Amino acid sequence: MKRIAIDIFNIVGGQLCFSSDDGEKVYKLLKKALDVGEAIIISFRKINVITPTFLNSAIGQLYRDFPETVIEEKIQFADIEPDDLKIVNKVKSTAKLFYENPERMEQSIREILEED
Repeated sequence: MKRIAIDIFNIVGGQLCFSSDDGEKVYKLLKKALDVGEAIIISFRKINVITPTFLNSAIGQLYRDFPETVIEEKIQFADIEPDDLKIVNKVKSTAKLFYENPERMEQSIREILEED
């Protein structure tokens, strides 16, 4: 299967992937490609820092728009450190839970915040 390449370094303009704004740029490209059925390879070549905030915006919200099977089939990651891939997988798991039942997740968050 031929995949289009998305080079994160070129999109964010540097080695740091930490802002939700940069994640939103990536999300828009991914969504556009998935909307037309493209398969994607996301390259983290030259990236030194990846945060959950960035990944929530870039990857997490895809689970609101597409079934998990589409995302898992169409998106592949390359040039990513194993520790960063663990963060990606955690963000994906959290996003799946959230978008399965957003009201329940928001209620749980409110309850946790009220305990403090």
